[in-house]
Amino acid sequence: MRVLITGATGLLGGRLLPAWRQSGMDVVAVGHAAAADAAVDLTDQKATWRLLEERRPEVVVNLVALSNVDACEQDPQRAYLLNVRTAQNLAGWLAKRPGAALVHISTDHVYDGPGAHAEPDVTLLNIYAYSKFAAELAVLAVGGTALRVNFFGRSLTAGRMSFSDAIIQGLSAGQPMGFFTDVFFSPLSLDTLAAMIARVVADPAPGVFNLGAASGLSKRDFAWRVAQRMGLTLAGAREITLAQAGLRARRPTGMVMAVGKFEKRYGVTLPSLEAEIESATL
Repeated sequence: MRVLITGATGLLGGRLLPAWRQSGMDVVAVGHAAAADAAVDLTDQKATWRLLEERRPEVVVNLVALSNVDACEQDPQRAYLLNVRTAQNLAGWLAKRPGAALVHISTDHVYDGPGAHAEPDVTLLNIYAYSKFAAELAVLAVGGTALRVNFFGRSLTAGRMSFSDAIIQGLSAGQPMGFFTDVFFSPLSLDTLAAMIARVVADPAPGVFNLGAASGLSKRDFAWRVAQRMGLTLAGAREITLAQAGLRARRPTGMVMAVGKFEKRYGVTLPSLEAEIESATL
């Protein structure tokens, strides 16, 4: 099976690419760093389709995204180009290639409110969420797979940090850091997420799937548990609310995902967030 990964040199791609190549998978990496096999403007339909015709992948895994929420709010056109048009261009080519599959990485940012959210329970609060949801629609229109994710763990990509990396680096340096008591999420470790995406690539199923931990925590409690695991002091840490942060874009406070649909389809039991923190590569 030939797999083409777009955004392969980003934070998530930096974990997927070496792991999948080590496993013997035939991977074509599209990105803008030395590790990439090709560098293409994926917002350009002709360039995208030319690349895909040359490489003829059986599965395309799309990791391209503008994930900076405030940057999306400030520049909606750029958010559209990177988050929507890229997905549309990939989907357009896949529509003409029966048997080829598209696996698109989406976000938990399309949820808000208390409880664990099932896939139809969408609430869109900002440009980032709107653009990621629009991309999902393009993917679903050609029978693709959209995985709503959040993740943490040690970055293998220079210049890119995960949330847990930022916590560890900041607390280690004694920097003042605020952690939200009223924002809840359920990320997976990069280790687990890479393994689960590999399952999907081996057996793609059309539709939207939540792919997160089986339980959630506030970002404050997540940070405290990471600090405890790493033996770090909390001298520079303080508890804050989302309203106190003064951020440009509106943010959801409740992004915990219900993961039963994914578990049933792929015959797995996803771990709790507490267990993920204890076992993750940090």
